[in-house]
Amino acid sequence: MIFVPGGVLFGLGLAIMLGSVEGLVKSVSARAAALGVSGLALGALSTSLDPESTGAGLAAAFKNLPAIAVGSHVGSVVFIATLALGVLAVVHPFEVAVDHYFIKGVGLVTGLAVAIIASGTLDRVRGALLLVTFAVLVRGAVRRLRPVGVLTTPRQTSEFDESGLRDAHHPTSRFVLRVVVALAGLVLGSELLIEGAQRLLATLGWSATIFGSVVIAIAISLEEGMLELVPAHRGHPEISVGNVVGTIPFLLGGSLGLIGVVHPMTITASLRGFHALALAVAVALALWALTRERTGRREGALLITTYGLYLSGIILLG
Repeated sequence: MIFVPGGVLFGLGLAIMLGSVEGLVKSVSARAAALGVSGLALGALSTSLDPESTGAGLAAAFKNLPAIAVGSHVGSVVFIATLALGVLAVVHPFEVAVDHYFIKGVGLVTGLAVAIIASGTLDRVRGALLLVTFAVLVRGAVRRLRPVGVLTTPRQTSEFDESGLRDAHHPTSRFVLRVVVALAGLVLGSELLIEGAQRLLATLGWSATIFGSVVIAIAISLEEGMLELVPAHRGHPEISVGNVVGTIPFLLGGSLGLIGVVHPMTITASLRGFHALALAVAVALALWALTRERTGRREGALLITTYGLYLSGIILLG
């Protein structure tokens, strides 16, 4: 791959990652639905899996690019909490009663992640603390699953791809095979994406922090944006909200924690300051919007504006 341009590698890696994770999320979501659980907790548990961020973060960490490894996670959460949620609220205003457990859980893991990033070190102890926090939150979310029966009606089937539901009723071995294939694609895609990112950085002269917190963060979070918009468009905003309150703990607790345990690193100065503050503000505003009786265009406009300010700050700080 010596003579392949960085942009080509980046695009190819991104395509493989998104295709792999699409199949993974579809399989997991459809199988969970077929088992007869639904609602906000289902969305938090089944659609919040964001392994491409973990794959990209680990690849960046092993290539000694901490600004991309951590910055992509910060940028992804800011994107999900502000722009994606803001667009959802503007296009499809919703009324969803969010269990206070999820609100408190998102606040807890975000506060812990902000403190660790601000400290300047993501070592194995801090990574393990994030992982344990995430595991506790997942356990609590599982307890909040309520059986509602197997999806059989045409309207219910439309929530998920019909082929995904058919796969969900196949033997467990087929489901496991689909997951393994998707994860293999994820590993390959993340390696190509980070290799392409390195070449683009060298060619364009951009800082690693800007590239990680904006370009890579948006690229690997586009699917999460779709997972917020599509369920609401189909009349199930509780799944969209579940994706938000599930993905943030996964990224800041599970994914960032795993990276810290596997490959400890020193966090760059810009991430310790501006980006840590932006992360705290973005999640706080998202939680405020989700606790409103109705989350509509006013809240959405504020969230979208916040993301615009975040991008402006990144550009100004260079």
